[in-house]
Amino acid sequence: MTMNSIEAEIAQALGLAGEPAERIAEIAPLMANAIRTLPIEHFRIEYVAMAGLISPEYTFGPTKHSINNAISAKIASSDIDGSFLHRGKLLRLAQATWFGEFFVPHIWHNPEFRKKLALSTQHLATVEEMIWMGGFWHTSIEYQSVVADHRMLGKTKNVDWRFRCTTDTLSKWLNMEVKRRDADLEQLCPGGERLSKPFVDISQKFSTSSDDEINVATITLYGSDSEQIAIRANNWLRQNPTVDCVVLWNEITATVASTALDTRQNKLEWLHSFLDAPLPHGLVPSVIRHPVELSLNPV
Repeated sequence: MTMNSIEAEIAQALGLAGEPAERIAEIAPLMANAIRTLPIEHFRIEYVAMAGLISPEYTFGPTKHSINNAISAKIASSDIDGSFLHRGKLLRLAQATWFGEFFVPHIWHNPEFRKKLALSTQHLATVEEMIWMGGFWHTSIEYQSVVADHRMLGKTKNVDWRFRCTTDTLSKWLNMEVKRRDADLEQLCPGGERLSKPFVDISQKFSTSSDDEINVATITLYGSDSEQIAIRANNWLRQNPTVDCVVLWNEITATVASTALDTRQNKLEWLHSFLDAPLPHGLVPSVIRHPVELSLNPV
């Protein structure tokens, strides 16, 4: 597939999804270039009809997810496939591409980051990392401050992001770990079980935050009720005090929940002020909008 044909196919897909021509003209060539230069192998656009709408999706290479793996009635995420598993949402890739190219090109074009993005088994998780960081774009992020894979003091594993957020009245560092829980799709299938470990592999990446920092775990869900998981998160935070706040986004139901212990409510309020900051005009087209812009209410 040539560069021009990839761009044309992306443009057509975004058009069928209802995006205006001027936005498509901006983002389609950037996406085509990313697909070619990463490279994303076996890229192919597919169309999924849902509730009368057309959702363009794409394949990006072999993953662990396949219905051909199913050998029993017990459902595991490796035994199913489809959206969010072996196919990605084209608009999510558009979001990640926009944030990367225009706001953090030093991250987007970093060889180590691009290696993760091109690897089919890490691709969707890496896209999700970029989108969660991009969810703070409308605050006065000091984009030159953004660091990927930040090692906190005394830790052997890295958090996904560290960056500084600033509004007219507040300025804080955010240390953010992103988790995309694709196993949460299991309970949407007959015989599937609820997400058993939504907070695994998070707390050990954080050291205690200073007054100038917010340690936040951001988790993408699919089958779970975000408010119910927030209640579980509150109990988990009592055992893992290095994490200040948890923010949860359900991709299927478009619902958000967040929580922090009473002693960290000020940090959750700071986080809300960054997420709910007024949107600037003319910087980012609405196709590139993260759902966590919805007003967040602590549980």
